[in-house]
Amino acid sequence: MREFTFCLPTRILFGPGAEEKAGEAAQEEGGRRVLVLYGGGNAVRSGLIGRVQVSLVRAGILCSIKGGIRPNPVMEFAEETVWEYQNKGIDLVLAVGGGSVMDTAKAVAVGLASSADEMGEVFRGRAPLKVALGVGAVVTMAASGSETSPTAVLSDGKTHEKLICTSPLLQTFNDFHMHNSTHADSPSHVIPESPYTHELPLENYYGPAVCLDIPKKHWELITVEDIENAAAKVEGGIQEGDWVIICTGMNKRWGENDDYFAYSPGLSIEGAHWFVDHKVKGVGFDLQALDHILYTYAAEHGPGPYVPRIVEQYIKEFGHSPLEDFPEWEPVHEILLGNNVMGIENIGGDVEKVKGQRFTFCAFPLRWYMGDGTIVRAVAFIDEDKINKDVPDRVYKYGVY
Repeated sequence: MREFTFCLPTRILFGPGAEEKAGEAAQEEGGRRVLVLYGGGNAVRSGLIGRVQVSLVRAGILCSIKGGIRPNPVMEFAEETVWEYQNKGIDLVLAVGGGSVMDTAKAVAVGLASSADEMGEVFRGRAPLKVALGVGAVVTMAASGSETSPTAVLSDGKTHEKLICTSPLLQTFNDFHMHNSTHADSPSHVIPESPYTHELPLENYYGPAVCLDIPKKHWELITVEDIENAAAKVEGGIQEGDWVIICTGMNKRWGENDDYFAYSPGLSIEGAHWFVDHKVKGVGFDLQALDHILYTYAAEHGPGPYVPRIVEQYIKEFGHSPLEDFPEWEPVHEILLGNNVMGIENIGGDVEKVKGQRFTFCAFPLRWYMGDGTIVRAVAFIDEDKINKDVPDRVYKYGVY
C-alpha cells in the first residue's frame, strides 16, 4: 500500500503505520508538549496509545494522556480537562479515536488557549472564537466527519442542549488507516504479490447472499457442522458464488470492551477450507476479525501477545497455553484471501434482521490505491416481508457500522 498526504485544508497522512508519524506531524505543527485524548480502554489495549506515545517521545515531544471520553461527549468533561491541564504548558491537543474524541479535543484546544469559562461562552454562542491550540487526530473509525470539518459538537450534561462551534481554527491534521469499523480485507493484506484494493473488480463486493444464524460465545469456534446446519435452514442453502454472512450475536456487544474484542469467537480452519471448497465469493462476520482472536497477535503470534491477560486467562481456564489449541498465525486470513474469497470484519447494524434469509448483498469499497483493505457500508436488499420483524432498529450514534 502506498502512502499519501492530502490537504483540504486539513492535512491527512495516510498509509500503513500512519499513527507512528504522529510525533513528526505534531512537531511540524509546532507541538512541544502534547495532550493526548482518547475514549475507551481498547485504544490502550490494542497498543495504539503506546505507539502514538512512542512516536511523540521520539520526536522530542513531552506528552500527557487522558482517556474516558464517551459517545455524545459532554462539555463537563472538556471543562474538567481544561482545569486539569491549564497550567501544564500544553501547546497541541491530539485526539486518538472517533468523532466524539475529536470534538472533545477541539473544545479542549479552545479552553486551553483561553479558559474553561471562555470555552463555555464560545460553545454557547455568547462569545466569538478568537484563539485555539492546534488539533490533530489519529482516526480509529469512520467518524462523523469531524476529522476534516472545522466544527465541534458537545452536549451540556445537565440540560442536554447541543453546543456547537464552527471555526477554521478547529481544523485538524489526521493520521488514519483503513482497517477500521466495518471493512473488507484485500488479498494484499496477508498475501505477498496479490491484488490491492484498487485492483479488485467491483463484482467482488456484491452478489447473492445468505445470512447464517450461528450463535457463539466466548472463544468458541465456528465449525463445519455449524455452517452446514445453519445453511440447511436457509432457502437454497449455500451456492457457488454466494456471499455468506455469519451472525454469531457478537454484533450486539460492539464497543470498547473485552467482551467484543478480547474474548471473540472465530472461524475454524476447517470452516475456512469449507468455504473455499464450496467456491463462495466472500464471507462476512459480526466479529472483530476473520480469525479467532487467539489466532492473532493479541495472543502469542507474531509480535504478540498484545493482550497478555487473555493468554493468562486461557491458561487459568484450560490448563495450557492457547498456542496448543491455536498454533497458527491468522490461518483463516491466509486460507480465504489466498484463494480469492473476500472477507469482511465487524458486520453489524441490522444484520439480525436478515439472519436465516437469502438476499442480495453489497459492501462497496472506497477506491484506495495500493490499499490492503477498505472501509465499506454493508447493505442487504431483501423483500420487506422476509425481514425479521422481531428485531428492533439499531442506531449507532458515533459512526461505527
